[in-house]
Amino acid sequence: ITVALSKIFFGDHMANCRLSMRKITEALRLHHECNRSHREIASAIGASPTTVSQYLRRAREAGIGYPPPADLDETALESRLFPSVLSAEVVRSEPDWAWVHRELRKKSVTLDLLWQEYKADHPEGFRYSWFCEHYRQWAGKLSVSMRQTHTPGEKLFVDYAGQTIPIIDGATGEIASAPTLWLTLVLNLFGFQPGTGFKPVLKAGPLLP
Repeated sequence: ITVALSKIFFGDHMANCRLSMRKITEALRLHHECNRSHREIASAIGASPTTVSQYLRRAREAGIGYPPPADLDETALESRLFPSVLSAEVVRSEPDWAWVHRELRKKSVTLDLLWQEYKADHPEGFRYSWFCEHYRQWAGKLSVSMRQTHTPGEKLFVDYAGQTIPIIDGATGEIASAPTLWLTLVLNLFGFQPGTGFKPVLKAGPLLP
């Protein structure tokens, strides 16, 4: 009769609700002292066997037996059983976009590498897709225009390409890495790409306007 009245009073909707302190304590008592099954406990307290199983598992992981510690009130008990639910929302640290922007200028540095460093320092941080999207939004607000006036043929611009190229010695088969330079005259659609280091190599090709 007690079980039947309990079911009528509490109803099946209790399966998706948090249990009260009284019900949790009773579930612990029936489990530890009476060695009742999860189904029997569920019938006694008006909850589903799945809910009982979840609470007993959480209590075991939290080190809570029967009787629970006397100084553990209902709020403290629930925080022990559901720490992730009751904890404050995690405040995610936003990356230092100025630092990201500077690092990207370095050789072989990519957004993926910088995101991995960011996640190593902030495990709760944002995902890679968010990282890339918000960096591009930040970078899009930067002013990158600079008006310059050049006389055709007056200046020669020289810059390293960043990556090296392999050069093979035809006689010995020795392979060496050589940095590459790009040289171009102002308003000239052709540039030179000499390799430096092992042997001089000169390549010429059209440049994009």
